[in-house]
Amino acid sequence: MKISTEKVIWYVVGRFYINSESEAFDAGYFSYIDGLKGPFFQGSDKNESTAFFTFYADKFTSTAIQNGNVSTSLTPPGNWSMYLNHHPDGSWGKPSSFKGSQQQKIATWSRANTSMSTTVGVTSLSLLTFNLKESWDFEWQGKIYNIREIIPHDVTQLGFGSAELLDPLPKYPTIKAFGASAMLNSKDSSE
Repeated sequence: MKISTEKVIWYVVGRFYINSESEAFDAGYFSYIDGLKGPFFQGSDKNESTAFFTFYADKFTSTAIQNGNVSTSLTPPGNWSMYLNHHPDGSWGKPSSFKGSQQQKIATWSRANTSMSTTVGVTSLSLLTFNLKESWDFEWQGKIYNIREIIPHDVTQLGFGSAELLDPLPKYPTIKAFGASAMLNSKDSSE
């Protein structure tokens, strides 16, 4: 089956947090979601502490493969969720803030397959597909939305990251930044 992409559906900014047991997760925010009217940030500053829409992934353990000066990492299928926070308070220093008590879960996605991230030098690249598992109605700027209605198919996301480590946190000695763009597939990969 041929799967083609239709349009860019979102942009995200995030960080990978890796603990001493090599368990990882990613968290961050959406700087744009097609089908929703902005602004996507509270006020003029555009960063994690002002973003209305955030994400937080379940923990996973990747398998590293070395090929000369190229490093790859295989990540098993897993889930992550989208949140809406009408009173943004995300903090890179407190990753749980991206799914905190004030956030409303609006969707849960799954990584459709094992995904691979490749690092060459200080740059990493990943390409993966997400399937929408569940979504719930939410109010945004006086209208009721549901992610399933504005993102009707699977999405394919292309991410770029830095292999350079950021300042560690007590529970997470390894932290890496990334940005990504997702494209809406014209068909679901399961069809």
